[in-house]
Amino acid sequence: MWRWFAVVVGCAALMARSIHGQGGGTNVTTAELEYAAALGVVGVASDTTTLDGLGTGGDKWGGIAYAPSVDMLYAAPYDADAVLIIDPHTNGTDTTTLSGLGAGGGKWASIVHAPSVDMLFAAPFIAEAVLMINPRTNTVDTTTLDGLGTGPFKWEGIAYASSVDTLFAAPRNADAVLTVGFVVDVSVLAPVRQLAELTNMLS
Repeated sequence: MWRWFAVVVGCAALMARSIHGQGGGTNVTTAELEYAAALGVVGVASDTTTLDGLGTGGDKWGGIAYAPSVDMLYAAPYDADAVLIIDPHTNGTDTTTLSGLGAGGGKWASIVHAPSVDMLFAAPFIAEAVLMINPRTNTVDTTTLDGLGTGPFKWEGIAYASSVDTLFAAPRNADAVLTVGFVVDVSVLAPVRQLAELTNMLS
């Protein structure tokens, strides 16, 4: 009896903590939040003041994605000159680290994180290249996947298919789906494979 009473009390406390979370999130763990969501007792709240000061108008950014390796969010620059980086823990924004991408132009319209290579990829809307972002080094690359045409409104929306380790961007005005795959020089894997074989022999 006391065991069940403790469970009930614990659930009630969990619901109270979930409902009375502070700020934009809650003061519970992820596991607790998932449990509370399963019980249907999680509320939601919106906030347009904590991360403000970015200016109004201008079609600044198009699409946002999370990079778990650095626990940061990255928004693709549409007309903005820089990638918008958001620190979800400090509620800080950064528009200078990955800047110099050119103002205006409707450059990129969506972004996704590819976990297998830990990189972010933004689909070219008017830009001629896929925007590649390395979150670990905070660097950008607009030359590796370039030459995609000068026409406007090419691709909008990009997603990662883990089963085939490939990115797919939806064509808006483009004639075809844009796919991005990953190629590995197997020669660099030789030492790793040899070590794995030796480990298997000794085990």
